[in-house]
Amino acid sequence: MKHNLIYSLIAAIFFLCNSCGLGSYPPENEGAMITPDGKKIVQVYSIFYCTQYKSSGNRVSRSGTKTYYVDIYDSQNGKKINKKSFKLANNAKLKAVTNKSFLTYGYNQKKNRISIEIHDIEGGKLIFNEDQLKKLNNGLVFQYNYIYDNYGDKAGFVIKADDARIYHLDDISGKATRLENQENTNLLNESNYQLSAGIFYDSLYFKFKGTNRKKVILIRKTTNLTKKVKEINSPLDYIDPKLIENTNINDESDFLNKKIRLYYADKDWLIMSKTKDNLNHEWIFTALDKETLNEKWSTTLVNPLVQKKSEAIKQFYTSDNTLIIIGSQSINKLDLKSGKWLWNVRLTNEIY
Repeated sequence: MKHNLIYSLIAAIFFLCNSCGLGSYPPENEGAMITPDGKKIVQVYSIFYCTQYKSSGNRVSRSGTKTYYVDIYDSQNGKKINKKSFKLANNAKLKAVTNKSFLTYGYNQKKNRISIEIHDIEGGKLIFNEDQLKKLNNGLVFQYNYIYDNYGDKAGFVIKADDARIYHLDDISGKATRLENQENTNLLNESNYQLSAGIFYDSLYFKFKGTNRKKVILIRKTTNLTKKVKEINSPLDYIDPKLIENTNINDESDFLNKKIRLYYADKDWLIMSKTKDNLNHEWIFTALDKETLNEKWSTTLVNPLVQKKSEAIKQFYTSDNTLIIIGSQSINKLDLKSGKWLWNVRLTNEIY
C-alpha cells in the first residue's frame, strides 16, 4: 500500500538521522480502536524529536519533544481515509471511540494531572477539553480510567466523574446525564478474548486442559441425569490458547442475559494461540469444528510490515464472517470462512 511505502521511506530517513541519536524518531503507536459500527479505525500516534542525546557505556539518555497525530482507516479495505494526518495540540493516548468522535487522555502540565479531550473523527478537530466539559456540567471532572461499555441507545461515552457517579457523556453536546442504573456497568475493555479457564454457554462448558501445551475440551451437559456428560478433546494441542468471544452486542439486556456468541464462521470455535512459548512468538488463529474440535483452518499472523514479533493484541471486531485484529503495531483483517488474510496495515515502526 502507498502509505506503507511512505512509512518505510520515513523509517529509513529516521534511521539515518538517529545514527547520532538526534532528530526525529519513527512513529510510535498511542492506540488504535474501531468505531462501534465497525466502519472506521482510529489511530493516534506520536513522533519523538530528540534535541539532546547522551551515551555513556550501555546507558543512553534522550530528551526532546513529542508531537501527536491521528489517522482514520476504512475497515473494509484498510486504506487511510485522511490524506494528511491530523495534528493534535496536546499529548494524547487513545481511550475510547464513538461513530463520530474519539476520546484521548494525556498529562496536563497546567493542572499537573491527566485530563481528557474529545475530538471529531472527520477532521481530528478538538470538540471539548476538560475545562469546557467542566463548565457544561456544573463543575464535574471526568475520569479517563473509568470509562464503561455503552450498551444504551444514546451515542457518547459512559464515564465516571469526580463525584463518584457514572454518567452518559454526549459527545456532540458535551452534556452529561446521570445513569439511573449504575450497578450493571462494565469497564471498557479493549481486548475481547476469553482469559478464564472455562466458559459456560447454555449446555456447553469450554475449557483448556494441560500444563505446557493445552488441548481444547468441550463438555456437553444434559438435563437427563442418567446419561453421562459428553466430553470432546481436540486432536491437537496448543501453546497458551484463548477462546475469542464475539462481544459486538447491541444492548445491555444482551449482556446481562449472556446472549454472547462465542463462535464465528458457521458457528465454529475460534481460538488464538502462540507459535513459541517465549516472548519471540507470533499469533496463530484456528477455527475448530463446533462438534468434533477438528481444525478447519489455521493461520499465523505474520505481518510482513512488522519486524518485531510478540505483538500485543489490543482489540477484535467481527462482521460478516471477517475478523479485524488490532495489534500494538498493526491492523489486520481475516476471512473467517477460509482463514485467508484480506489485508494488513502497519501502524508503527520500531522504536529505538
